[in-house]
Formats: sequence, structure tokens, C-alpha cells
Amino acid sequence: MERTLTADNPAIDHLPVLKKTERDLIDDVENRLVERFAHLPAARVSAAVDQAHGHFADSLIRDFIPLLVERRVAGELAHSV
Repeated sequence: MERTLTADNPAIDHLPVLKKTERDLIDDVENRLVERFAHLPAARVSAAVDQAHGHFADSLIRDFIPLLVERRVAGELAHSV
């Protein structure tokens, strides 16, 4: 009998929860944007991500920073083409 882990299975409580850091999430954003804007130099996309991320450096609530960075940079790059 194969045992599956589901929310109602107490064995799932013993699995480690892997949580990405903000830097990991920003790196994911950068990778997506580099792919999306492949016609632009990757260094330009990276610089835009770094600049946008720096814009939020003093923000106390960090949960939505990667989303805000992605939207800001995507809008900026879409208008610069």
C-alpha cells in the first residue's frame, strides 16, 4: 500500500518547510524578466531589477517586494523598447 502525504495526513507535519528568501525571489523575478525581455541585454534587465529592488530598501513590509519589483521593471522595460 502506497502512503501519500496530504493535508489530513499527520506525517506531513514532519516534513521540512523550504522557504525562499527575498533575495531568492528577486533572483526568480530577474530570471523571468531576462527570459521575457530576451531582446534586451541581460545586464540591462539585471540593473533595472537591482534599481527597483533598491527603491524598496526602506519598506517595512517585505512580503510583496518581489511582485512590486517585477511589475515596476516589466513596465519600465516594456516602454523602453
